[in-house]
Amino acid sequence: MTPAFQKNTWIEIDLGILSRNIRSLRQALAHTTATVFVVKSNAYGHGLIPVSRCAWECGVRWFAVVHMDEALALRALLPGANVLILSAIEPSQVAQAIEAELTPVLVSENQAVSLAAAAAALGRPLTCHLKIDTGMGRLGILWRDAISAIPRLAQQPGLRIRESARISRRPEAKTADSPRNSRNAFAARCAPAKPRA
Repeated sequence: MTPAFQKNTWIEIDLGILSRNIRSLRQALAHTTATVFVVKSNAYGHGLIPVSRCAWECGVRWFAVVHMDEALALRALLPGANVLILSAIEPSQVAQAIEAELTPVLVSENQAVSLAAAAAALGRPLTCHLKIDTGMGRLGILWRDAISAIPRLAQQPGLRIRESARISRRPEAKTADSPRNSRNAFAARCAPAKPRA
């Protein structure tokens, strides 16, 4: 039974304030910086449709959700948006993702290979991001494994890897295994070699 005090709770969203906040954030960033606006779980309970529409009107072009149904709802609302699915999708969802031009994440090498096979069977590549875990320990390919996995996954004919999303926890660097040190080590290993003099 729901406690009485919870029956009278609600959220009021002032889209004017949200719009000003988004525009202020975008003005503080370099004009070449893309903002990924996370609207998972019905925009955290604030309303997927009004919040996403507001962000789009403010110039946001990348949106992130967790589930396929949210991604499809967002695609119907904003046909020109880039829609990133932050959780793992199944091979059975690959056709839907390709058709709706959704961008799922690859969270493991096994999952990536299975999605690649499903896309190859359709004769169309799946555009995706590679999720790299640099310290959070929740979801994604561990950064140490990603260094060797990236070249293998790049060879999969069913995949078009667009970006790598690095998922981390906190910026502290108190230990060798801390997220900041993991991110720095990963970035250093992935950086292009400097040309010899």
